[in-house]
Amino acid sequence: LALVIGIALALAGARWKLSTSTVAVGAVLGYLLLTGPVIAPATMIAGVVPTPATAKELALAAVRSWRDSLTLLPPFDGRPSLSAVPVLLGLLGAVVAVSLALRLRRPWWVLIPVAAVLVGSALMGSREASWLLPRGALLALVTFGWAAWRGRRARPESAVGINQSADSAEAGASSRRWSALAVLAVAVAAGSA
Repeated sequence: LALVIGIALALAGARWKLSTSTVAVGAVLGYLLLTGPVIAPATMIAGVVPTPATAKELALAAVRSWRDSLTLLPPFDGRPSLSAVPVLLGLLGAVVAVSLALRLRRPWWVLIPVAAVLVGSALMGSREASWLLPRGALLALVTFGWAAWRGRRARPESAVGINQSADSAEAGASSRRWSALAVLAVAVAAGSA
């Protein structure tokens, strides 16, 4: 839910060229209006309509859940009050990552919020420890692969110069491919770690 809200806000912000403050206000409103069923279901009318008590509970959860999460051993249990941590992490991570991806020319900046969400998720713990290594490797592979593809797509192709032969241009392209594979291998190893 939080990822969908964050992605939708970032897409709307990029589409209509909304300011950062407008997108931030949208994130707060999205959190207060749409995440009640996950974090404060007892305060909602028919489990769907938020009330003033829902807004109060969500605002308190946004502050208290971080404090409470520091005093618990991972993995977190399913208490609704602690659900604010992954909801906020997913919402903010999605808004920032997708906004950066759509608005910046350099795609490597997107990796910062993705890494922050990954670290935050890892700190919350997991009941299925056997899946941590494949998830980290897959995330690293997808994000670094996407950033490399996006960076290459954004860069204009250089034409072969008068003094440059087609063979040397092909050798340079081959060298770049091997370098990209090496960086990807390091990224997968780091993500796995």
